[in-house]
Amino acid sequence: MENIMTIISVLLLIILTIYVAYKAKNFMGRRFEDDDKEESSFRASSEMINRTSPFNAQADFEASLELSARSETIEFSPIEFNIEDHTQITLLVRNPYCLYTYWHIHQDTIKNFKAKRGEGSWEYFPLYLKLVNLTTHKDYLLPINNYADSWYIKVGDPQSQWQVYLGKMVPEEGLEIFAESNIVVTPSAEPSPIIDPNWQPVDELWKELLAKGYITDLLTGINSEELLKNRKDAEID
Repeated sequence: MENIMTIISVLLLIILTIYVAYKAKNFMGRRFEDDDKEESSFRASSEMINRTSPFNAQADFEASLELSARSETIEFSPIEFNIEDHTQITLLVRNPYCLYTYWHIHQDTIKNFKAKRGEGSWEYFPLYLKLVNLTTHKDYLLPINNYADSWYIKVGDPQSQWQVYLGKMVPEEGLEIFAESNIVVTPSAEPSPIIDPNWQPVDELWKELLAKGYITDLLTGINSEELLKNRKDAEID
C-alpha cells in the first residue's frame, strides 16, 4: 500500500513539473513577441518623426553641407549711427544717487589735439570727466579710461542739478574741455512733502475732516445735533 502511494505521489509531482514548464514556455514566448512588436513600432514611429518633425537632424545636417559648399560670400551693409559730426556728451539720471553719461569723440578733435600737443599725446594724457553740481556750486574731477565711451557716476546729493564736461588733463594747463553735457536734476530720495489734493493720504483726510467739524473724537460724547450746530457756527464765522 505504501509503495502505491509513493508511486502516485511521484507521478503527480512529474505532471505538475511538466505543467509548470509548459506555462513558463508559453509566457516567455508571448513576452518576446510583445518586445518585437514594441521595437518595430518604435522604429516606425522614429521614422515617422524623422519624416514629419521640423527638428530633423539628418535634414539639418544635409542643409548645412549644402550651405557650406556654396562659394557665395555674405556682405553686410554698414550700420549707420545717428552721430553728429562733432564731439558731444550726454548726461542721464539713473536714480537719486547715480548718473550715467555717454559720449562720442570725433576724429577731428583727436587730430587737433595731436597737432597741438604732438604725436602720441592723445594716448599719453588721461581723459577726465568734470562733474559740476550746479545747486551746491561744487565740482569734481573724475579720471576715466582713454578708451571708454560711457561711465556711471555716483553722487551724494539728491534733488540737485548736474552737468558734466569731457576733456583731457594737461599738466600745468589744467583740463582742456572738448564738450559739455546737458543739465539734469536728480530726484529726491524721500517721499515728496507736497500733497496732491486729489490723492491725499488717510491721515491728511482725517485732519481735514476734524478741522471742518465733520468728525469728532468719539470719546468727547458730542452728539450729532451739537456737531451740526458747530458746523453751522463755523460756516457763519
